[in-house]
Amino acid sequence: MKILCKLLLIFLLSTARVFAADVFSSPSTARDVMESLPEFKNIQCKFIQTKTMPNSQVVLKSGGDFVFNKDKGVIFYTKYPVVMTTSYNRNERINKIISAVINKNYNYLNKNFKFYYRISETDKGKIWELGLIPVNSQIKSYIKSIYLSGNIRIKQIEIKSVDGVVTKINFKGGK
Repeated sequence: MKILCKLLLIFLLSTARVFAADVFSSPSTARDVMESLPEFKNIQCKFIQTKTMPNSQVVLKSGGDFVFNKDKGVIFYTKYPVVMTTSYNRNERINKIISAVINKNYNYLNKNFKFYYRISETDKGKIWELGLIPVNSQIKSYIKSIYLSGNIRIKQIEIKSVDGVVTKINFKGGK
């Protein structure tokens, strides 16, 4: 049974990576992306985060409650493995990028990233995927790529750092 679970986990992880990688073969423009992304609203939902380190088979997992307010930023109320609250305001590097996508800040994004975008039809409806590769040397010093996907809201974010760390955040439910 453990072997079957491991094989299923490996399959799911490998297909998720392929799905994310495919968007990077679909170049786009900031204007086209911003025109076709939905209007994002404030949300409260659950999150699960996994972080993998280079040259390690260890996967760090955390989860809890997530709050996003377009005007105020992001708050993660982590419930496991330790209880803590992390608040990001507009000055945080990653939050600034995610906020620019959500608020459709065309000027900031166009100046700092190459865009990759596609829409896929699934059994659950239309899913959009957005890939960002930094062109700004300061951002390139810490981010290799950012992948976002969702429907009427963001469902997944994957951030690949230049040091090889991969952080995936999945959002579930919400109101």
